[in-house]
Order: sequence, then structure tokens, then C-alpha cells
Amino acid sequence: MARSTIQEKLAGKGSMNLPQILAIVDALADYAQMNDAPLPRHEVDRETWQDRVAAASKESFVILNKRADKGATAAAQSIEWNIEPLRQAQMDDLVDMIQDYRSKPVGDWLPRVLRVMTQAEMSITDFLKKAAEDSPQGVVNTVVELHKEFPYQVDDDPWGNGRSMQNVETVGRLIYFSAMRHGDSAAPAIVVGLRRSYLGVYVEEFLTRVATWFLPPSIEDAVDQLRAAALQRDVEPVLKAISQRNYDRIYEVVDHFSTKQRTKDLNTIFEGIGSRKSSALRMIINDFQRRNAPDGVMWEIARGVAYSDYEEYIERFAQWGNHEFADLLHKASEEPPF
Repeated sequence: MARSTIQEKLAGKGSMNLPQILAIVDALADYAQMNDAPLPRHEVDRETWQDRVAAASKESFVILNKRADKGATAAAQSIEWNIEPLRQAQMDDLVDMIQDYRSKPVGDWLPRVLRVMTQAEMSITDFLKKAAEDSPQGVVNTVVELHKEFPYQVDDDPWGNGRSMQNVETVGRLIYFSAMRHGDSAAPAIVVGLRRSYLGVYVEEFLTRVATWFLPPSIEDAVDQLRAAALQRDVEPVLKAISQRNYDRIYEVVDHFSTKQRTKDLNTIFEGIGSRKSSALRMIINDFQRRNAPDGVMWEIARGVAYSDYEEYIERFAQWGNHEFADLLHKASEEPPF
């Protein structure tokens, strides 16, 4: 953070978000330590400050207002849509629609365009990526309209238990790209916007993508923002979904959160890792061992395995020749299951 920014925030000339507050707290703690005058632990504890900010935010957090709506329209107007494929296919009606509706919210026209393009078996990926460039409020509005055009579950499904593939390829992909675009800066706005639109069914896949896409510092920012927005319950899905990253990209998150001494968050991450199937856990453990992960980390992962799975996992890791982790699993299995 620039020195001028710090001075401005401390002078009360601008609001501060949680990452900025924590950065200042860390800097003050390090400075005091270097000068042999350490500050009281409770005054530099990151989790204490997270709780303080979350409590203060409950009274002031606002998601949507008229100013945001105007901003959403402006963001939509700035998007550069690639309509050349439509010109090549001589789909002049769609070209005219997009040009006529440029000043309108994306959700007003995109569902109709995608309906025709999917019928013609054309790729719609570029349009969905561009739609994700809209403001968080604009993205939510587009999700709402796409959901109407491509329902989550088709009415004629005889079993009533399947998600429509068209929904996956439209709404699902927009959620996917939106998480990559906004997940580290506006996760609360999208999560709350979806729920206020009665589309909470898409929140989990949004949070999962946040956990699997971003680098550790950005994941930390997303977690802090969710807490600051009084969305503590949504922190757990993000942290547990870290276990769904590529097996060789999980340790970097664990190492980052360990360095930041975020013990509670780490325990949730370990629980997520321990919940993976034995074959997936095997690859994760092998990677951790190659990186010489601390014994404490390996122990917490072993403790994260479900009590009912210990017998199977102990047997499998022994068969795979990883007796070191098999022994940890056996030791963890002897602890009370509560």
C-alpha cells in the first residue's frame, strides 16, 4: 500500500476495507517488534480485527442502490462485443439487436442472442466471457434473465433430478467466468445479488470457482470481504473448496495461510482436504511430502478425514507404500470422533 494511501486512510479521508486494515495492523506489529516494543497480542491479532470489521459492517453494508444501477449500465455500454461471427453467418437480425440494445442492460438481449446461437450450434463462449466483464450488479441481472431462458431444470424431465445441459452451458459458464472476473474484489455483491434474486442455487459453484482459480492472496481477500459483509457462512465453502484445486496448487494456499497464522481458516482447509476420496488425497499427500510440509500440517490433514473412512484410508495408503501417512491416519483414528 502506498504511503500516501496509508496517510489518507489514517486521516479519515476515505473508507478502509478489511485487507487494508489488516495490512496496516501487520505493519504496525512488525515495526513495534523491530523496535523491541511489541504490541499486546490482542491488538495485532488478525482474527480479532476481522471480527471487529465484520461487526461494524453489519450496520453499513449496502449491495444495490440507484447509483449502482447507473454504474451497471455504464459498465455494460463499455463492453466490446465481437459480432464478426454473426456477420459471417449473415445473422443480420442478431447484429442489429446487439447494436440497438448497446445502451440497455446485457440481460435485456443476451438470452435471445444465445438462444439462436445455440440452436445454430455456434460457440457462445466469447459472449459469456464478455458478459462477465459487466459490473457485479449487471452480471447478476444477466444471470437472472439467462435463468429464465435456460431454466436450471427442464419441465419435461421425467425423473425431475437433472440439471439442464443448456443451463450448464449458459448460466453455469457465466457464473464460472464471473467468479474469475469478480471473485477477489466483489464476491459479496454477487453472492447477495444471487440470493436476493432467489438464485442461491448458483452461489456454491461461484464460491468454488473463487477457491480453485485465484492465487492465495486473492483467496484471502475474498474470504476477508465475505466476513466483512456478514457472510461468515460463505467462508467455509470457499475454504473447503481449496481441496478441489489441482493437487499441486493446494499447498501454496496452505503455506500462505500458515504464514499469516490464520489457524481457524487452516483447520477448515484441512477438513476439506481430508474429505477427498482416497485416490485424490493420495496425490495431494504425495505433493505435500515432496514439498516437505511440516509434520503439523500432515497431522491436521489426517485428523480431517471422516471417522468412518479411517479404516479404508489406512489400508489404501499402506498398500500404496505410504506407511508414514498411514501411521498418521491410524493415530488420528484413535482419537475420540468428536
